[in-house]
Amino acid sequence: MAAGIALHEENLDAFKRRFEEVVEAAKPPLRREILKIDAELEMEDLDGALAETLTSLHPHGMGNPEPVFFTGSVRPCDPRIVGKNHLKFRINAAEGPLEAIAFGKGDLLDLVRKEPVDIAYTPRFSTWDGWRRLEIKVRGIRPAG
Repeated sequence: MAAGIALHEENLDAFKRRFEEVVEAAKPPLRREILKIDAELEMEDLDGALAETLTSLHPHGMGNPEPVFFTGSVRPCDPRIVGKNHLKFRINAAEGPLEAIAFGKGDLLDLVRKEPVDIAYTPRFSTWDGWRRLEIKVRGIRPAG
């Protein structure tokens, strides 16, 4: 979210201090992340046609969040770290192997190596070097069950 303000330069330091106080007071206590799951989906049902339908729901934002699906007991293949700390792996879906990316979740590499896992994710299309392919953006991972 964004906001704009105007103030005199001599008020800037006081504004910064008060702003930081308000932000600090508004922080929720540390807790586990809770994901809102829209539906449970079997990997056999995840295909390009479903992803196309979901694409028609764009644009996503605060009033229209991306749909999040849950699939239990997924068996990741070839898990690895890419970029600074992103977890990438493949899973078997309706149309064959599907790439999965979990941004900022590289610390879960050992967990996905122990398979199976439950995942929360959003299907999407990725375009790179002229190729468009279905993949999933993983939102959460936990041990199966």
